[in-house]
Amino acid sequence: MTAGKGRGAKVDPAGGKAATGRLAGKVALVTGAAGNLGGAIIRRFIAEGATLVMTGRTEERLAAAKQALLDETGVEEARVFTVILDGADPDSVRAGIDQVKAALGRIDVLVNNAGSAGPRQTLENVPLTREEMTANGDTETVADAMRNLLGVSWNLTRAAAPIMPVGGSVVNISTIFSHTRYYGRTAYVVPKAALNALSQELAKELGASGIRVNTVFPGPIESERIRTVFAAMDALQGEPENTTANHFMGRMTLERAVGDAAKQKTLPVPGDIADACLFLASDESAALNGNEIDVTHGMQVRKDSRSTYMTRPSMRSLDGAGLTVLIAAGEAWEDA
Repeated sequence: MTAGKGRGAKVDPAGGKAATGRLAGKVALVTGAAGNLGGAIIRRFIAEGATLVMTGRTEERLAAAKQALLDETGVEEARVFTVILDGADPDSVRAGIDQVKAALGRIDVLVNNAGSAGPRQTLENVPLTREEMTANGDTETVADAMRNLLGVSWNLTRAAAPIMPVGGSVVNISTIFSHTRYYGRTAYVVPKAALNALSQELAKELGASGIRVNTVFPGPIESERIRTVFAAMDALQGEPENTTANHFMGRMTLERAVGDAAKQKTLPVPGDIADACLFLASDESAALNGNEIDVTHGMQVRKDSRSTYMTRPSMRSLDGAGLTVLIAAGEAWEDA
């Protein structure tokens, strides 16, 4: 069943009342649905008529998020499904997608939102082993971060694509910090940068099947958490309080009046990212594929490298800033 265009009533794939809205008749799967950002996304989607599939690793947390959504919106329970899966485990993902296929027949929209924070360490202290992780007081190794920040999106897209119809939409949630400095968070930034590359390759491959793939780049989102992160970065660098926050705020070009507050520079809120996801999930973005949408209040960020690589036979390899270039190679030494 393929949803038509417009805002009229559409057949609900869950068999309930006909829904209306920009996502009426569509089945939308959102990973990390019980989180802060995931919660904003599912509320936008359910309000626009989607039949929702919420996924997560913890049954109790997911069930609580579903009940809160039902209590808040009053929608029919038949329009909200939960599937427990570990996105980093391919077998768990395949089993979860099989459940969706059995219940609803297809997935029209996939939002790869789930992730993790990654180790919070400078490069020389990033934990590679469980022992180093425990000694550093972290909860993830580099391998964990790669699985949680890149592997989840890879596994979900690979498993969901075969049951996505022409007109389907994959929305990957990256971060603007993959294009900026983000001190002490290498193990977070690198997997997100890999996700950016994966999105571009998926857009080419799945685009030929009529499925579009686009990426949302949230900036720092207004919360106590981001303030804590910025403060930790200041401490790691020995910088005065608010140095990191002022750096990012200073790059924003948009001043905004939020609620009753006066126009000022502020941070985006979760609903701003949810609105971008809604647009990319809807038929309004039918001509977009491989696009990147920054939700950053116009943060000025260069997406290309400013280094120019040069080689000099009689000298060490230098980049355009005069810094020594370190080449780390594997077993193919001659190729390196």
